[in-house]
Amino acid sequence: MIDAFDPVAGQVGSGEYRYVAYGVRVGSDQPLAPLVDAEDDGEPDVRVRRGVLDEPFEPRDGFQTHVAPDEIWIRHSRVGTFLARQGREIVVDPLPDVEERVVRSYIVKAALAAVLLQRGKLILHASGVAIGGVAVAFVGSSGMGKSTTSAALHARGHPVIADDLLGVDVFSADEPMALPGFPQVLLLPESATALGRDPSSLPRVSPLSDKFKLDTPLGFSVEAVPLRRIYALSDADHDAIEPLGGREAVATLVAHTFGIVAFGQGAKPAHFLLCAELVKRVPVRRLARARQLERLEELARLVEQDLVDDN
Repeated sequence: MIDAFDPVAGQVGSGEYRYVAYGVRVGSDQPLAPLVDAEDDGEPDVRVRRGVLDEPFEPRDGFQTHVAPDEIWIRHSRVGTFLARQGREIVVDPLPDVEERVVRSYIVKAALAAVLLQRGKLILHASGVAIGGVAVAFVGSSGMGKSTTSAALHARGHPVIADDLLGVDVFSADEPMALPGFPQVLLLPESATALGRDPSSLPRVSPLSDKFKLDTPLGFSVEAVPLRRIYALSDADHDAIEPLGGREAVATLVAHTFGIVAFGQGAKPAHFLLCAELVKRVPVRRLARARQLERLEELARLVEQDLVDDN
């Protein structure tokens, strides 16, 4: 069982931290760096709190999830259990002696993404950058270079708006909007070196990860940005951009949506329809590139030029 949520007890108090991420105000009973501090006293849309959770499933080693009406459970055998409920609450039950940065990582990524799914947002497994006031997203499987490509564009003066998880509001505006997360990218040591950063000077994500955290505050804003392009990364002998047809584009977004594996969201008709609607309104293109770190600047220039060519 879970200790009962009391909306009155959850009201803003002297010990509550306030943040903004992915278009929602977050109130928390614990610090949640690297989320951005809220600049106003508006009522939180989502509250994060510690609690005691009794999982409604048989625990096993590693990462596992359980989806029930109005609930998404997330558990890692070396971290703890997290519950996203009704799109408005995250309950955190960490194991004893787990480092706080590891717990925070699960809250600001998987648990917050689960809440956003409950609130009807599309969560792409993507990194995003703002270029000239519009957003571009890079999708692809792990290791394809989403974060590295975003970091290369950031090095050319473009704000990173999200890394690994990019929230998209498909319907609430005249055009789909990218929802900024927080100003940070996670890089493998060789990528950090290629971008002129010494990995030994950067904090490691966690003892469970081989990636390092690179803060990217340049130009970051929590305001939603029109999503103008989605690039699907692929390997090739040379750099090139080409359009994807409708069916392939939809299949690409479905395959690279956070939750398709973890929460089983890919099987839901509503999820497929969100992806199909997004493809109607935002071009999806294949970004084929030679996986050569020394060519990162040329790749960034190619993306910039693709946006210019369509204007």
